[in-house]
Amino acid sequence: MNEINLVAGKGAKKYDEKKLRLVRIVAVLSLVVATLLSISLFLLNTKFSVAAIKREQTQIITRIAS
Repeated sequence: MNEINLVAGKGAKKYDEKKLRLVRIVAVLSLVVATLLSISLFLLNTKFSVAAIKREQTQIITRIAS
């Protein structure tokens, strides 16, 4: 088995490279998912904010016109 020692001089703290690679892949995937969720929430918030501003403008124009 291909093992590496993460803690120099401590002895028994050896971890399998495959497990470390798997943990790294999971960490990267979770960062990607968090980034995509953050971007999608930002876009949804912007979309609804713009829609609310347009509704307010329409109401103000309607009040002024009447």
